[in-house]
Amino acid sequence: MRVAIRIAVIVGALGNLLAVLVLPWARYGSIDIPLHRFPGWFVHLAAVIVLYGAALWALLRPPARRPLAVSGAAGLVAAGSAVVIASGYDDASSFFDGTVPAVMPALGSGGPVAVLAVLVSLTALAVLAARTRGTPTRTIGRPGVPTPSH
Repeated sequence: MRVAIRIAVIVGALGNLLAVLVLPWARYGSIDIPLHRFPGWFVHLAAVIVLYGAALWALLRPPARRPLAVSGAAGLVAAGSAVVIASGYDDASSFFDGTVPAVMPALGSGGPVAVLAVLVSLTALAVLAARTRGTPTRTIGRPGVPTPSH
């Protein structure tokens, strides 16, 4: 099961890498608009970096509840910022100075791929969190606390 979680997080990371670096987030005819031309793009990028940094931390040091919480919060910010950024695909004044192409703008594939990749990673991390929730903690030598007999 742990291998499947790692694979899902890797797939999510690759999807986000593809969305951030390769895929267009808007299209104006034959002009592709990448993520870095959108206002506020750095919020999404920072949230993705924190998401996968914390996910890596959680996968390397089990059971790690704190990094799972951080990656969950960063994932929510990453998904939300991707939706907000992608919804501005038709604001031509953000992308063009002066002359604007007389074409109908279209949503690019970058935003939807980014949201889907974050959701895949968050689902895998939620499964990991559910598995670590039931992990017993050791209590040895604490005064006043009876130790369970096996």
